[in-house]
Amino acid sequence: MTTPTLPISELPANAQAARLEAEHLWAYTNRLTPWTATRLDDGTISLSAQIRDRAGTLVLAEFASRACTYFEGRPGTPGDQFPALDVSLPGREAVVWRTDGVWVELWHPVPAAPSAPPVRPVPSPRRFLGGRLPVGRYRKTHV
Repeated sequence: MTTPTLPISELPANAQAARLEAEHLWAYTNRLTPWTATRLDDGTISLSAQIRDRAGTLVLAEFASRACTYFEGRPGTPGDQFPALDVSLPGREAVVWRTDGVWVELWHPVPAAPSAPPVRPVPSPRRFLGGRLPVGRYRKTHV
């Protein structure tokens, strides 16, 4: 369970650094909604921003790849986790990672799949007596 949203201006330095790092990695800051910050039950801070892009799934996958390369090349702190795709919440996809004790999440809504038309039953083939095909009585064969 999370606590109410925390004001971004009152975040500690490590949370501010994680937010700035995410914006730097994202490189499309104009396509993110304003950040929200919450304190989780274990006391850690979680930052979240929504992606406003039609190709959200492709953009998230590209971002996760680029961010993993970035995080591999820098020293981390115990408990850090590489960015990973998260689809655990219905109706949204996210890239989630932990850096310097702060959870960071970039997500986008996933539109509901269009419902399929109802399936009509397939008529069964005619059954012939005796289980064999009828022989054409009036058909002439040319030998």
